Amino acid sequence: MTDYKCSNQQISHDRALPDTLNQFFARFDTQGSREVVQLPQLEQQQQQSLILQYHQVKSTLRKIDVTNAVGPDRVSGQTLKSCADQLADVFLDIFNLSLQLAVVPICLKSSTIVPVPKKSAVTCLNDYRPVSLTPVIMKCFVRLILKHIKDSIPPDLDSYQFAYRGNRSIEDSVSIVLGSSGAS
Repeated sequence: MTDYKCSNQQISHDRALPDTLNQFFARFDTQGSREVVQLPQLEQQQQQSLILQYHQVKSTLRKIDVTNAVGPDRVSGQTLKSCADQLADVFLDIFNLSLQLAVVPICLKSSTIVPVPKKSAVTCLNDYRPVSLTPVIMKCFVRLILKHIKDSIPPDLDSYQFAYRGNRSIEDSVSIVLGSSGAS
């Protein structure tokens, strides 16, 4: 499926390389992957509505890592961080409307795929690793939602639950599995 065997895909260093890479990585982009997905509505008692506050958005904008690459919107983290006080109100409205409607604006879902060589001698298309550059503001939105999810997790959750929990990792789960199986 991923054309892992690269015997018949020779890399040419001509002007067609960008188009060749685009076709290679775009094979995973299906027709239905770009459609707007409407989330199912929960019953009223199941809904735990998330309404973001100005201070949360402003704080998240101020914590942006300015060294991250810009996304397809070409808005840098430095710009968002420097203008956090002025932009927080605007993004607060966009984020809350998005949460209320359960739809993420298409401009925030766009990404640019950048092929990064896995090794110095590139011989086939599989020697590239696709890196997805997404809008910095979308990363901020995700960070705000993730904080809400983490805060919503009950403290008495199963001790073997590792996702979305602080100070937990895959290494912890592997250690528990290996420890319970008697393996060393």
